[in-house]
Amino acid sequence: MAAFVSYAESMRSSKHPERYGKGNPEGIAASECANNSMCGGAFVPMLTFGIPGDPTTAIVLGVLVINGLQPGPQFMTQQLDLIAPMFASLLVSALVLVPLTLYLLGPYFLKIVSIRRDVLYSSIAVVALVGSYVATYSTFQMALALVFGVLAYFLRKQKYPTVSLLLGFVLGPSLEEYCRRALSINDGNPLIFLTSPDSLFFIALTAVFFYFMVIRKPKGDALNATSG
Repeated sequence: MAAFVSYAESMRSSKHPERYGKGNPEGIAASECANNSMCGGAFVPMLTFGIPGDPTTAIVLGVLVINGLQPGPQFMTQQLDLIAPMFASLLVSALVLVPLTLYLLGPYFLKIVSIRRDVLYSSIAVVALVGSYVATYSTFQMALALVFGVLAYFLRKQKYPTVSLLLGFVLGPSLEEYCRRALSINDGNPLIFLTSPDSLFFIALTAVFFYFMVIRKPKGDALNATSG
C-alpha cells in the first residue's frame, strides 16, 4: 500500500503525469523508496503500541507474544536488550543491501524488463492464482481472484484506476473490524469517533490530505490546465 500511495502522490505532483505508466524512473523510484521505507517504519507502531503495520510485523508480533513478550509503551525500556539486536539487524541489512543490489544482483534484476510482456504477465498471473489457492486451500478464492483480475483488466481498458479497488479490498476488512470494535466499546454510540482526541486527530489528518490531494491542485496541473 505504501508503494501505491507514493506512486499516486508522485504522479499527482509531477509536472509530466502523462509519462507515468510508461516506465518513468520517477514513478519507479517513488514506489520502491516507499516500499523499502515501510518495512522499517512498520516496526515502530508494532513495538510501541502492539499494532502491526504490515504482514511481516504481524508475524513478528505473534512470535513475541508466543514467547511471553507483549509490545507496548514499556516494552522498549524494560526489554531493551531484546530490541537493540532487532534494530541493529535492520541497520546491517540496509547497509548490506546497497552494494548487493547495485553491484551483484542489480544487473540481473534489470534483465527482467527484457522479458516479453505476454510471458512475464502470464507467469505472474499463474503465481498469483496459485498463491490465492495456497493461502486458503479454496478453489472459490482462486476463482474469485480470477474474476477480480478480469475486472481489473476491463477497468484499465476503460482508463479507470484499479489501485483504489485494491486499497478498498485490502483495507476494507480492517476498517470494518476496528469500526465494530470501537462501537462495541462505546455501547454502539458512533459519537466516539467525534469525541475521542485520537479519532479527531486522524479525521483532521484525512481532511488535510484530501485538501492537498484533491481540492488544491499542484502548480504543474494548474499550468497544464492554463496551457490547455
